[in-house]
Amino acid sequence: AVSAEHICCHIPRVRTQNGKRQPPNLRLETSSCMCKLDRLRLSLAQNPTEAFLDHPVFHSLGGHRLKKSDRFQPYTQAHWFEHRTSGMKFSIESKPPMRWIPPYRITLFGDDKTGLLPEEVFGVLELLVGGFKLTLVEIALDFEGTKVNRSYIRRYGLFGRSQPKPSGKVTDYWGTRKGSKLVKSYWKPEIGKFRLELELHSRFLRRHDIKDPYDFQTLAQLLPRHHIWFTKIDDLKLIDHLRRRGLTGEEIIRICRHVDALKKSIHAALSYLHRKVRINNVRRVLTPLRTNQLVRGAFTKFSADWPEFEHAPDEGSGRK
Repeated sequence: AVSAEHICCHIPRVRTQNGKRQPPNLRLETSSCMCKLDRLRLSLAQNPTEAFLDHPVFHSLGGHRLKKSDRFQPYTQAHWFEHRTSGMKFSIESKPPMRWIPPYRITLFGDDKTGLLPEEVFGVLELLVGGFKLTLVEIALDFEGTKVNRSYIRRYGLFGRSQPKPSGKVTDYWGTRKGSKLVKSYWKPEIGKFRLELELHSRFLRRHDIKDPYDFQTLAQLLPRHHIWFTKIDDLKLIDHLRRRGLTGEEIIRICRHVDALKKSIHAALSYLHRKVRINNVRRVLTPLRTNQLVRGAFTKFSADWPEFEHAPDEGSGRK
């Protein structure tokens, strides 16, 4: 019989200063991850434009007709507003070409450095008459002072059931715009940080009962691990599992070498183990990374900024 220690000798490794074996790119240099609300979209039954004209906080940039595009456009008219003291802005879209589309849509965009702040969001929501329906929430995680980059995300990032899609020149994607969730990773030059974005669509929000900003604390508890999880394939766990299945040493070495060649993409490696090696629960051979602690800490700080629903709101709150 071939021992696990002998098999491990055939698997590439590097050693850290304390002598423990680790794959490359796991040693995070330091420590900063900030969670932000980057974008928010609502559908409306009544036109809110008049409420924001001559507003002391928001400045009107005027309205215009949207240019025709090859992609489907649900609205043909847009009126833009900006915050007078920050980079926050929002658009009110109207005149949908089809009757089944809600009459109005408002999209809020956060300042690149701070994201959308609670006072900015609630400052808009309190002026909406007739309620609203939350249709999109975009959460951004900005990493600074770490080795988190596109390669790191591809190698160790799992995002629920979202599968990797063809990458652009500067951006990687998981999921689709038509699905419940779209994930993007890219360098954000405006703030000098690496950004991971989760674009949560109506299907996702309905499934988890996210109706308005009062539910953002629930969202902050839901996303870490279930929809953002950094992990690596633990070779010793894999070898132990394969040995218990009765595979020979040569077969285990061949599988481990194949997995090692696929580790630039954890999705590719796990797909091989599931489809070819027939490991039904591939998570049994995974080990979580310390990056998850950064993510959980960022979401904890994020949720502390957003209030929980306590009292019955007025008509414009959107919560029923």
